[in-house]
Amino acid sequence: MERNSILDISMTYTFKKIEQIWQDYWRISKIYEANNIYIKEKCYVLDMFPYPSGSGLHVGHTLGYIVSDIYARFKRSEGYNVLHPIGFDSFGLPTEQFAIQTGKHPIITTETNIKRYKKQLEELGFSLDWTREIRTSDSYYYRWTQWIFLQFLNSWYDKKLKKSRYIVELTKIFEREGNWKVKAFTVSKIKKFSNKAWKRFSINKKEEILQNFRLAYRSIAFVNWCKDLGTVLANDEVKDGRSERGGYLVYQKKMIQWNMRISAFTERLLSGLNKIEWPNALKEIQHHWIGKSYGAKLFFSIITHSFCLEVFTKQPYTIFEVSFIVLATASPVIKFIVTDRYKKEVEEYMQKIKNRNERLRRSKSHIFSGIFIGLYARNPFSKKEIPIYLSDSVLSSYGTGAVLVVLNSEGKCILPHYIKSSIKKIIEKGVGYGMINYRLRDVVFSRQRYWGEPIPIYLKKNGITENKLPLLLPEIDRYFPTKIGSTPLKKAKHWSWDEIKKEVVSNNLINKKNRYLIETSTMPAWAGSSWYMLRYMKQKINESFLEAEAEAYWTNVDLYIGGSEHATGHLIYARFWHLFLKDHQWINTDEPFKKLISQGMILGNSAFISKINDTQQFLSSGLIKNIQKVQKVPIDIHLLKNDNILDIEKFKNWRKEFYKADLITENGQFFCQRVVEKMSKSKFNVINPDKICAQFGADTLRIYEMFLGPVKQDKPWIDQGINGVHHFINKLWMLFHNKGNFVIEDSDFSPSLKEYKILHSITRKIREDMYFFSFNTAISAFMITINELSAIKCRKISILEPIVILIAPFAPHIAEELWHCMGYKNSVSFNPIPIYDGKYISEKTIQVSIMFDGKFSFQMHFSSEVKEKSIIDRVLNHPKMIQFSKINTFFKVIFIPYLGVNFIVSR
Repeated sequence: MERNSILDISMTYTFKKIEQIWQDYWRISKIYEANNIYIKEKCYVLDMFPYPSGSGLHVGHTLGYIVSDIYARFKRSEGYNVLHPIGFDSFGLPTEQFAIQTGKHPIITTETNIKRYKKQLEELGFSLDWTREIRTSDSYYYRWTQWIFLQFLNSWYDKKLKKSRYIVELTKIFEREGNWKVKAFTVSKIKKFSNKAWKRFSINKKEEILQNFRLAYRSIAFVNWCKDLGTVLANDEVKDGRSERGGYLVYQKKMIQWNMRISAFTERLLSGLNKIEWPNALKEIQHHWIGKSYGAKLFFSIITHSFCLEVFTKQPYTIFEVSFIVLATASPVIKFIVTDRYKKEVEEYMQKIKNRNERLRRSKSHIFSGIFIGLYARNPFSKKEIPIYLSDSVLSSYGTGAVLVVLNSEGKCILPHYIKSSIKKIIEKGVGYGMINYRLRDVVFSRQRYWGEPIPIYLKKNGITENKLPLLLPEIDRYFPTKIGSTPLKKAKHWSWDEIKKEVVSNNLINKKNRYLIETSTMPAWAGSSWYMLRYMKQKINESFLEAEAEAYWTNVDLYIGGSEHATGHLIYARFWHLFLKDHQWINTDEPFKKLISQGMILGNSAFISKINDTQQFLSSGLIKNIQKVQKVPIDIHLLKNDNILDIEKFKNWRKEFYKADLITENGQFFCQRVVEKMSKSKFNVINPDKICAQFGADTLRIYEMFLGPVKQDKPWIDQGINGVHHFINKLWMLFHNKGNFVIEDSDFSPSLKEYKILHSITRKIREDMYFFSFNTAISAFMITINELSAIKCRKISILEPIVILIAPFAPHIAEELWHCMGYKNSVSFNPIPIYDGKYISEKTIQVSIMFDGKFSFQMHFSSEVKEKSIIDRVLNHPKMIQFSKINTFFKVIFIPYLGVNFIVSR
């Protein structure tokens, strides 16, 4: 049977026309729109939504989207009702920084950037439900982010019930019995009061007490302050003493900030890790970040002082061996105990280490320092005098801010019961008690920036009336952050709340009786991303936070794709918010993401030159003697000649700041250094997917990114390899065509045993690889299959039809075209995945295809019992392989069980 393609095209696969046709078809027909059909089994597949920066997506970003799309398409073919939505994390630092750099308002840049992102996502053929698109900066969405914040503000944590409750319930307990019996979570020391005393307290006094229990609260504390970004940063936003965004210096500063009491949820965050299918490495990161430890709090009296130090130790059994005590630099006791003789030395040391924030001091690379403060403490057991030191090695937020140091105690194996018996002796002696400590601290919630959700609080400490939400972000022209911490919203002229009218009014009307200034800090970027997975469950925008029936059906995300770099940020905050919403019965699940896969990074080739600190001098790589005195400056690799030699003229004309640069050369040439690292616009090493799609097509890019290596591993981008994948796509196309016509044989022609074996082998392979997300070996298996079918000129519809269904999740455009060429009117996306029959593939001898870059070379036969290593060893010793290896170097080897070995050639 011969049919002309709907485009009447030649043997060549014209991907540009075909891909555009099917992208238009999918968009117009909305075939990927999920319906809340509650009788059908569901599958919720989600990517971490992107923040719309000006640079658009690069191929490192698209990797995760391709993985989730393949899985979503496969589950549709298995008959699931698939929810695969998309949105944009459009509030926060990345978007605002781009607006500042371009001089355009964030409202404008956000809209422009989202249009670009949508175009890129559509051109890659992703099966996304665009009808549920959300943007965290849209008021209809952040209305509910503000609402959730108010629920936190008006809640406390009941340690007995292990859940959060509304604050009105706590005030009723105080009115009934004071605070003598209630188990309310707080890290503050609250004096006991009776119910009568509570009733006598003023409104301000009551609120002062409640601030110690509210799950969203204001406090004065040392925070990570970034002068260049003009805002505070959470610990997870700081790396090695600098901001993760931009690499600016961060130091400790005392400020009034809004916080969230995540510390109340530590045990549940830990135990919840046992209920979810996440990578062990990522779970371990969260375990370490929460940092649960068992130990004892001990009391040490200071000699020549009436002061007593409270010291935490995880090793109470070492009490007789204590060498010295170390205090945190932010410990409040220092000012009370330091003598005049050591006061100046302490002040100088404090000034020296002020820029060392908590995240830096937790890092393995940080070199600690410390000083003796001239005081000794008495060991309560041995009665020995123990010197007291001050050091940045101790965090004030950990334990009591004072620790015991025992020299040469590393490596000792101590049984848990030994620790318990030590604590028992400490308690009996009356010098301390057992204690469980956590590293996780309450998280700073406010930001001194413009582009974020307004915090719906006015300075009388009341929340904006819930039915008046959203509190809209005012549009102001002067939105730049300041280096002194003054917030941009202080420049807004209409930013006051009228309690009577329940509306925002002019600041000129503030009277502090019924009109008050609204909070001028905004929420962090992670606020909107902490609950967005729930909002996708709604089909329509309406007045409710969440549709109960929809939430009961979709429950939580079945597969979440995203990077492990979010382990201590978004991924822990989303779990925290989810638990809170569960406590108040807004949702029914404990965890937001059942299964998570952290895709590896696609690495780019970077180049950098070395600049001598505080100068405009640059050293050629061979002249660098002391790396501590130079700074790495990334440059565009297009500025290089061969052999990593910099084109000096191009470099000086590249940017204004380099025009007068002094380049110190080696024999007249300037050598750069190269590194393969994470793709980033700031490293000038990104590959634009738009260009790849324009040159080779979206299906080629999708398959090539999967072919590069295992989903979970990092892998370098190799330009040369994409040609082989493009050849595979064309070979697939040619399998269905002859002399410009679409040619297949009807079902009257029975397949041969060999054809059945090829079909059922690939069917089993794809089904197995889908389960393990081994998409790279699935692609290699497809290459073998198409080579084998092409070699025997198979045209039978009973063989080729299931092949099209199998490859559709990976290469949807060409699959859709071939499917319709076979005469089908429906989309290939919803056809059942073929089932393999073991009788066609259960042989004692297997035939293995040997390939180079996916191209078939020769075949070998092995017993089905032979293991992978033996097969590869025998292949490497084959005469053809020995001859081939004389002129080629292999980059890596991909073994495809039962089918073949694919050698990737280095170029």
